[in-house]
Amino acid sequence: MPPLAAIFNFIQNRLPTFEPVKHFSVQMVRCSNTLICMKNKGLLLLLGYLLFSLGVTSMVMELVGTHWYFLGWLEHAGRLTAFVLKILMLISGILIIVFARTDWEQEKLDSMKDEEEV
Repeated sequence: MPPLAAIFNFIQNRLPTFEPVKHFSVQMVRCSNTLICMKNKGLLLLLGYLLFSLGVTSMVMELVGTHWYFLGWLEHAGRLTAFVLKILMLISGILIIVFARTDWEQEKLDSMKDEEEV
């Protein structure tokens, strides 16, 4: 078994570190860890598409009178709560897809151009 200090060092190296960046008097944060940043675009897109498709299909299946077996726990809290959670699945899936497909560097350059024009 490795020493406890080696385990703590391994965990500490995997945690994200944030360094503040000054940009137009707005405090922005640049992420230095690739596990949390937008570098995992494919995984975020997959998660977004899964949430969106599960939300849509579960709402359609609710109209028919059935549900996904693994989402059956949503129905225990009540039909309204299950419906709201399915809507939240749809919205969060769409937001994850939009944020994963956004080119943040290009957006930053466009905002800098707009700021210079004003």
